[in-house]
Amino acid sequence: MTAAPARPPAWERLPRVLTRTVLAIIAVSLIVSVATTAAAQGPPLAYLATGLSAAGTALSLSRPIPGLVLVAAAAPVAVLAGTESTGFWSIACFAVFIVVLRGCSPLAGGVIVTVSNFASAAWGVGTVDVNVNASASVAAFAALVATAGASAIRGNLRYRQVADARLRDAEASRTTAVQRGVAEERLRIARELHDSVGHEVAVASMHLGAAEVALPGDAERSLEHLRATRASLQAVLAETQHILAILRVGDEQHAPGRAPRSLDDLVAASREAGMDIDWRVEGDATPLAPESAAALYRIVQEGLTNAAKHGRGTISLAVGYAPDGVEVQLVNVRAA
Repeated sequence: MTAAPARPPAWERLPRVLTRTVLAIIAVSLIVSVATTAAAQGPPLAYLATGLSAAGTALSLSRPIPGLVLVAAAAPVAVLAGTESTGFWSIACFAVFIVVLRGCSPLAGGVIVTVSNFASAAWGVGTVDVNVNASASVAAFAALVATAGASAIRGNLRYRQVADARLRDAEASRTTAVQRGVAEERLRIARELHDSVGHEVAVASMHLGAAEVALPGDAERSLEHLRATRASLQAVLAETQHILAILRVGDEQHAPGRAPRSLDDLVAASREAGMDIDWRVEGDATPLAPESAAALYRIVQEGLTNAAKHGRGTISLAVGYAPDGVEVQLVNVRAA
């Protein structure tokens, strides 16, 4: 089953939502401007100002600076046409908010719109004196606020992106450290089994062999017991070797920086360790995702381990591939 892609967090969707919302506001403002000009039977220059705002907004989405220049030119054209310029310098504020949010330099965008807003508003009211009319200062301040607000939002988003990237890196490092620890522990167990259990069992078997030779000829009963004990120790030694082989294969499987080994490698290593395995693949062995392949490998590995520990005789292993999954069958006779 293919998992559905995770939905991005809300903060990653924020720029797209804000851009669409502001574009909708600009579109409504342009429609109102056209309707107002038509109702008042305004001059052609008034329509030119609306056209500059619309064209500049559309252009700013791909070419921010040229687009802002067109949008900023709408307010002076409106003043030249003798109409109200407030709506046009307001649209310029919205436009600079969008382009800065999308990555344009706040310095360049802010300067273009602030200067245009201040000049057009001052030209329209005929003064820059805030005691007489504060329109020029308000228009310039609105452009600065829009630029600063967009820059702050973009900076916050970048901070979140960096923080998330660091968190993912830290999680990956922890996962790698855990995998390395597991691999090292498996190797340590294998070495201890080899150095202690395997050695002691081999020595005990040798002593039993020597005892068989040293027994008097009439100690047939004792000789049978010694032979049985020696056979049991040899079985323990063989089982320990099986476990060692599987542990070492598992260590290679989980070693950091290595790709998962195939089932063919696992079966081959187990056969080399002495297991009798009847191995077959059913269906088309289609490539699996890395996580699924690793899970399948571990399932078969654990099954072979249990078969070696608790069963006897030939191990029948079948892996069947189907369009919707993989089926594993592993069977052998349970030891008495």
